[in-house]
Amino acid sequence: MEKKYGEIFTVNIGFGHNCIVVSSVDLVNELLVEKSKEFAGRDTSLWSLYLISGGYKDLLFDDYGPVWTVQKKMAVKVLSYEIDDPEFVWLREKFAENMTVLFGSRLPADLIPFLKHVPIPSTLRAKKISRELHDFHRRKLKEHKATLNSGRGGFHLLLFI
Repeated sequence: MEKKYGEIFTVNIGFGHNCIVVSSVDLVNELLVEKSKEFAGRDTSLWSLYLISGGYKDLLFDDYGPVWTVQKKMAVKVLSYEIDDPEFVWLREKFAENMTVLFGSRLPADLIPFLKHVPIPSTLRAKKISRELHDFHRRKLKEHKATLNSGRGGFHLLLFI
């Protein structure tokens, strides 16, 4: 395809979704390393990303920018775990399961948006896993709020996140 269309081109993969194809290692390096900030945005057209991120409100799927950069630095300092912490192990496994469900194969609702309202098994499972992750995060934030010493600015740091 490179000979016919060049090193970079767009392919419509259906239902209004376009995919950029880059076939040159040098061009990939330029886009992802040298110009990483220009290409660091997030795709906001997929329902599965909206679901997992709570409406694009988390650090993982929020759009790149100065606020995201500061939030990420603060979150790493405040919300860190030991690698063998049981909660961290559970979170890592649940996240991997969620990614497999949401991105292992396209959810029908990503291609046909009204299907997010239809109780088909893949949609119900994605909603259940997402709800479990969001409940975990809410509980952890509540615990951090209860334990941080507001006199040291920790509580304000948590509110910023």
